[in-house]
Amino acid sequence: MTTLPGEARRALPLALLAHAAATLLHHVHNAEFLADYPNMPAWLSRAGVYAAWAVMTAIGAAGWWLARGTRRLAGLALVALYGAYGVYSLGHYTLAPPSAHGAAMNATIALEAATGLALLAVVAKLWLEQLNASPRVARGALGVVLLLYVVPFGWISLVTTPAYVAFPFLSVFVAPMAVAALGLALLLSARTARTVAWLAAAVLGLWLAENVVSVFWRLVSWERWQGAQFGAALAGAMEQCASRSPYWLAVFFPLAAAAVYLYASRRR
Repeated sequence: MTTLPGEARRALPLALLAHAAATLLHHVHNAEFLADYPNMPAWLSRAGVYAAWAVMTAIGAAGWWLARGTRRLAGLALVALYGAYGVYSLGHYTLAPPSAHGAAMNATIALEAATGLALLAVVAKLWLEQLNASPRVARGALGVVLLLYVVPFGWISLVTTPAYVAFPFLSVFVAPMAVAALGLALLLSARTARTVAWLAAAVLGLWLAENVVSVFWRLVSWERWQGAQFGAALAGAMEQCASRSPYWLAVFFPLAAAAVYLYASRRR
């Protein structure tokens, strides 16, 4: 297994350091003003917030140590987990909308999520390079990750599917099956993986669009029923959708994985 090239040796640690700083800032603010954050779980303590930061920072550091050695894919997987953890700071908005958070809360949440996305982008670029260098290994690694993701994805599909969406069966059963099929196809062969990746991207894209539109329009209708003007109803629905955005972002991951694989393997 090849080690990280020179350009990656510069990009990855910079992205890691930026994310580590943003993560530390948010966790310190969250820990010290825990009582001010709306609707936080009663069991969560100041020490618990710092412990979560320490564990995830150790995972990120371990990922960098492995990635710069001979365990590149394993290291990148840990770094991706660290970046994804930062993105899930948006989970605060599943508890209360942005308007219920203070300016400093929103700023530290946004900064942690943004640097997490940047770190994930760097990891995706390095994975694409690895796909070119060792396509079979990289394809297999992505397949294993997607298969492991099926169980949490099934739960996410369930909680993001209200009864009023047009096609609940598509959300609860078909979308997780598409992710599982893609994971298995990646382990089988490149040709099978490309075909299934196209199908999975179509299914997941359709589901995400249908879920977002159904939920948003339902919220607009509810606001209108309560007497809001159309513009105010749109604004109110957008604010209420903030609590669902972390789930939609989690759904976006397998869709993005299928798209990245199709792009990376287009010449194969």
